[in-house]
Amino acid sequence: INHSVSTQFAVNPNPVSTRYNITMNAPQGGVGTLQLVELSGKIVWSKQYNLQKGSTYLSINRTTEAKGIYVMIFRVNETVATQKVIINDN
Repeated sequence: INHSVSTQFAVNPNPVSTRYNITMNAPQGGVGTLQLVELSGKIVWSKQYNLQKGSTYLSINRTTEAKGIYVMIFRVNETVATQKVIINDN
């Protein structure tokens, strides 16, 4: 498993209040998995996307996620990238 550099995956804005704007880079395309995980390790949600080669932009509405610190995990092919995500209320 390759751990990618931060330019492969970005979450903005961070802190998040109402929406996650996510940019993912899949050098070869493939099925990508995005997970939001609590610091305890509990998976809050997990979503799969068919990614084309190159960059993919997603905008996901925040739903029931409580205020706090999380880790977002992006997996595609043999690459795993993580980013700390802070969720604030408006």
